Amino acid sequence: MFSRFTLIFFLALALAAFLILRPYIFAKAQQPSIEDRLPDADFLGHARILNLAKETSSLLYNYKVPYREFLSEEFILSQAKNYGLQLQNPSYLFANEDGSWGGIVELTDSSKVYAGILKLKHLFPLKDTIIANKAVFHFAKTNGFLMYDNNYIFFYQGKDPKKYIARVANAKANQISFNWRNFLNSKKHLAKSLSIYSNWQKLKDVTISEAFAYPVIDSTHITLYTQLQSKDTLPIQLKPSGMNFKKASNTEKLINLHIDHSRLKEHTIHPFHTFLMKQGRRIGFPTEQFLQVWDGDLSFSQGGFVTTKEKYIESELDEDFNVSEIEKERNVQVPGFALMFSTNDGGLIFFKRLLQKGVLTEQEDGVHFLLSPALRVQKSRKNQLYFSSYSAPKRVKDSTSQIQWIHRGTDYTFTIDSIHTFDFYGKLNFPLNRILKMNNLTQ
Repeated sequence: MFSRFTLIFFLALALAAFLILRPYIFAKAQQPSIEDRLPDADFLGHARILNLAKETSSLLYNYKVPYREFLSEEFILSQAKNYGLQLQNPSYLFANEDGSWGGIVELTDSSKVYAGILKLKHLFPLKDTIIANKAVFHFAKTNGFLMYDNNYIFFYQGKDPKKYIARVANAKANQISFNWRNFLNSKKHLAKSLSIYSNWQKLKDVTISEAFAYPVIDSTHITLYTQLQSKDTLPIQLKPSGMNFKKASNTEKLINLHIDHSRLKEHTIHPFHTFLMKQGRRIGFPTEQFLQVWDGDLSFSQGGFVTTKEKYIESELDEDFNVSEIEKERNVQVPGFALMFSTNDGGLIFFKRLLQKGVLTEQEDGVHFLLSPALRVQKSRKNQLYFSSYSAPKRVKDSTSQIQWIHRGTDYTFTIDSIHTFDFYGKLNFPLNRILKMNNLTQ
């Protein structure tokens, strides 16, 4: 009787175990998602391509970009359907400091992709090859690599295709990287048409643990909004206002900053303080002494040429043919250069320190700041101003902290909007007309 009961008990137990474990025993291996395949990089991107095409339409129309109809939301969507691309879902991008980059797009029907690749072969020289045991199409001229599978298509351009192709092709379920997980958990940034994330090592060197950016596009400009996050307290804040240099027509570089750095002066072990010390040592600049006397306002202007007066000696003959030397003045063109910074009561002592270090040198034609042209100097207990023009540059009181520069004819402006305890907010703005013209993209 006991043996029969025991047998029934074990049979019931075995049946229960089988019913419980059956889904796991006979379950198919879970397939990795697109997110699981994403490779790590210095910069990560999340793109809603159809939304981005819609946002850029006014810009393309304003500048009369040729063939702009092929960049419209409707055309891109129709082509995506023809070749099996799922552009109604997000696509993913990545890039590295060395210039390598790539992206992954989800597929709806992989059987349609090869038709698109055949069209590419008519436009670009493509070579079939095998990398990491996967069939890959190689763009020889650009060193690009294209690979696709059942539910994704992947492109990479760079010098290390095997590493990235293997990571994408051999990914496992629930293998999403730590960096991508952090990025994709930031829902407010993912709502944008294009958002960028980075925890680049060079940002970490100045205590920035994460950086986010997204563009806003109007009919003429792109504005890239940025947010930098720090795990440590940021040692600087913005001052309400200060004196700014005004931008002239020939200005190529312009910096106007108004910073409260009182915490930075006291927190000498802060990584940002260490970073500034390192940069100063490269040119022999006494950064520590500067931070102690600086009152937070700094303006710098460079570009073009300015007219100044130069004294010279000319020999002249009088009626009796006697030679006399006469001092005269003439107008000369010198490179435009101006630097101004506010100081506390130690400013005049710091000026002498710059002379001792050789950062400033006094010569017959004026004072030279490192490799600057000859400069005139106006200094007081509260301010130091260096300029190459005959008269001091125009200044105006302003609350704006900005960096402006011209690169290949395009004006770039970076504005610091606000600095909080752990967050830094700013934006980079630039027009598109010159960039489009240089690439023959305007009519």
